[in-house]
Amino acid sequence: MLSKTKLMVSLMTIIILALLLSGCNSNQNEARHIFVPEAETPSTNDNFDSDNTVSGSAAADIQLEKLYFTHNGVQINMNDDMSGVLEKMGEPLHMFESPSCAFEGIDRIFYFEGFIIDTYPHNGNDYVLSIVFRDDSASTQRGISLGSNYDDMIAAYGNDYVNMLNLFSYVQDGVRLSFLFEDDKIVDVTYYNMLALN
Repeated sequence: MLSKTKLMVSLMTIIILALLLSGCNSNQNEARHIFVPEAETPSTNDNFDSDNTVSGSAAADIQLEKLYFTHNGVQINMNDDMSGVLEKMGEPLHMFESPSCAFEGIDRIFYFEGFIIDTYPHNGNDYVLSIVFRDDSASTQRGISLGSNYDDMIAAYGNDYVNMLNLFSYVQDGVRLSFLFEDDKIVDVTYYNMLALN
């Protein structure tokens, strides 16, 4: 039987795939934006501009730098060409591919030790769409991993998050870094590319 943590991670992966596949009936020539629901109200303050970036005095709490993932010294950004990532990281443990409904071409998911990289096709290349942690061996650039708690997240990223049903999200330059909580422990960490274009 799957543990609650593994069940939540599996559920989040299915949700990501469902979001990608939901674009099957869309016009293939228009820009695509990955849907990630917004909270009804931002955290404990109203210092969010219309583009969900933090402003005002609350922004001085903790400044977010560019949100990216690093593994074994390799920096991976949203929209990076996956061929360059593979050159630096080596082959994945496993790869899954299927025809894309949201984009023209093939969607690919690359499985690495501790995390997966979901890509989208564009002009014959694969680009990073999201990164999802699979176990506690992966961590953000500020040291947050599966199993970290709420206080760890706040110490690392501050109070300027959007919370929706225990999914706490930070947004910077079109990247959403989300932490899903269960019983005050992080059970899912996901980087989303909110500006994937076709």
